[in-house]
Amino acid sequence: MVEAEIAIFIMGFLPCIFYVIWVRYSELTTREPFDKVLMVFFIGATVSTGLALVLEIAGQFVVEIYAAATKALPGGTFLVGIVVLAPVIEEFTKALPVLAIRNKPYFSEIEDGLVYGAAAGFGFAATENVMYFFVSWKEASLGLGKMAGLASIAILVIVRSLGSASLHGATGAISGSGISTQKLLGGWWVSRYAMAVIYHALFNFAIFLFAYLGVLSIVALVVACAFGLWLFRSILYEIRVLDRAGTS
Repeated sequence: MVEAEIAIFIMGFLPCIFYVIWVRYSELTTREPFDKVLMVFFIGATVSTGLALVLEIAGQFVVEIYAAATKALPGGTFLVGIVVLAPVIEEFTKALPVLAIRNKPYFSEIEDGLVYGAAAGFGFAATENVMYFFVSWKEASLGLGKMAGLASIAILVIVRSLGSASLHGATGAISGSGISTQKLLGGWWVSRYAMAVIYHALFNFAIFLFAYLGVLSIVALVVACAFGLWLFRSILYEIRVLDRAGTS
């Protein structure tokens, strides 16, 4: 039992920590202090995730009350929860650690918002991964059979490590860049937050289709994972471009 829980924790956190290191080292000059990056990562893994969970439960409760009063289809409440509530709430709570450090002296470049935003996003993804892996493992141990249970967990680990984790890190970076841009150049960081929400909603809609399309669901799953990885690659590219521009 203990060994399984340790393995679940490692599977949830290790890929996300690898992503954070990758993001930090994408900046070739004036890299962010590693302890500060890890601090933001763990705030994202604890405060951001916990607050998002409370707000989503409360929001879903309100949606279900409204659906019951208006006799809306049950599937519609799930769709609203995953495509509207989750992106709006989660992108906001992931931005909170970056907002908390925006006036610190080490938060001094546009790309810093990308790095710290990604760290908060990957911290959020790590804790979310652990929760999903634990639930899947419990369900598998209760009745899927050993081989089927292991297969379902393996697929979940791959999908969340590649698709969901990269999506959370990338959208966190997008909001973070809005915060650093507002600090250094002016403007309104919420416009970048809105962009992160839209990207997150598109990803979650693909996951919604995966849950309801039956035999065609694999297409939606592949598209979702590819989208998350593409977005993460775009963030890495933006960090390198900004870093080079700052040294030229």
